[in-house]
Amino acid sequence: MLTGLEQRGCNLKPRPEVEQGLSRLCGLRMTMDQWEVRANNCLQASPKPCLEEVERMIREGENISTGLPALEKLKDAVRKAKEWWSRAENLQKPENYPYLDTLEALVGKGRPLPIRLDPLAQLETQVAAARAWRERTARVFLKKNSHCNLLEVLSPRHDIGCEKKRKKRTEDGNYRHPIFLGLSAIQLSDPQEIVNAFKQAEQAELQTMKEVRVKNQNTLKKDGLMLECELCMDQFPPGSIPLPRLPSGKSKPTSLRDVKFLCPNCLRSRRPRLETILSLLVSLQKLTVRLPEGEALQCLTERAMAWQDRSRTVLARPDIAAALKKLSIQSKDEGNERI
Repeated sequence: MLTGLEQRGCNLKPRPEVEQGLSRLCGLRMTMDQWEVRANNCLQASPKPCLEEVERMIREGENISTGLPALEKLKDAVRKAKEWWSRAENLQKPENYPYLDTLEALVGKGRPLPIRLDPLAQLETQVAAARAWRERTARVFLKKNSHCNLLEVLSPRHDIGCEKKRKKRTEDGNYRHPIFLGLSAIQLSDPQEIVNAFKQAEQAELQTMKEVRVKNQNTLKKDGLMLECELCMDQFPPGSIPLPRLPSGKSKPTSLRDVKFLCPNCLRSRRPRLETILSLLVSLQKLTVRLPEGEALQCLTERAMAWQDRSRTVLARPDIAAALKKLSIQSKDEGNERI
């Protein structure tokens, strides 16, 4: 616009007032061009400028002209930076305890902005710590070439007796475990709601497993000797699945009927010791980020410890203790006879 105005002025007859006007136009154009260069440099600067510096640049540009091309870019960057900053400060409040994917999304939005965002480094540290915990936990639980992810392994099974289905993704493109699909955003922010959801999933898992066991027992295969899973009671031909490794010092079973094993569908993890899991939970408590895998591990640990308590109570009963003692004596006698 200024260039066209200058060109029209140059076509006028030379007069003092015309020359004076052309001089002012030229000076204004140069000022605008210089500001545009500085503004574009500001948008691409490394290290990034602070919010106050960019706002000063905007005020300077507005005093020159409201039609500057880079002015809207700077204003848009400041608006997004302030929105991001407000969101970050809200998530950092003590009463808030955001999920990892929420922080990851916020970090992903903050990194491309051309303005220095002071909370970004802290959020990146939180995200890195949470990811490291998840990776460590995955190494503890996941078997090599496992077809399950960590959350599936730690959570009650929902696919017992079903064919593998394609994992559904939510509107934001992330996979969400079926336990969480029925929960609203408000429920997801309530730890008690999460615990209740896991408890319901545990009951559903137990009920479904009972039904599958009955079904498999009623459809026993009669085509030769088969390996039977101790959990789901499904049967498999020898050679179709890998046999379990025997603990060191134990003799090999004399018959396939004596092989105790869990099928690949039931043995989905490395089944680490409880002491290792408790160490992971201690590390989890130090995080300022929520992970679905962390909540699943907490519920799983409580479930395992409750089972141990119930088992100890049952084994301490006089009739059970007497029966176990009798079985132990019989086992020793049979071993002596073989020798």
